[in-house]
Amino acid sequence: MQKIIEKLYNGEIYPAEQLNVRVYGYEEARENAGQAHDEFESQLCQPMKGELDEMMISICMSPALKIHRLLWMGLSWAQG
Repeated sequence: MQKIIEKLYNGEIYPAEQLNVRVYGYEEARENAGQAHDEFESQLCQPMKGELDEMMISICMSPALKIHRLLWMGLSWAQG
């Protein structure tokens, strides 16, 4: 830990460069969610597809989700 602090202090490393989040099962879950979304969307009429897109964008852009992502990324970096 002391060496990491020294490297940070000396400007040899930067936290943003060292961020490498690895979550077991994330890639598979993301792929499954994408497939489920595509299957569901294929069953909708065009106006409903537009509403689904708007809903997904509003969910992804919500302040609570942004804060959660920032906290999770910070905690993951600190543990990694």
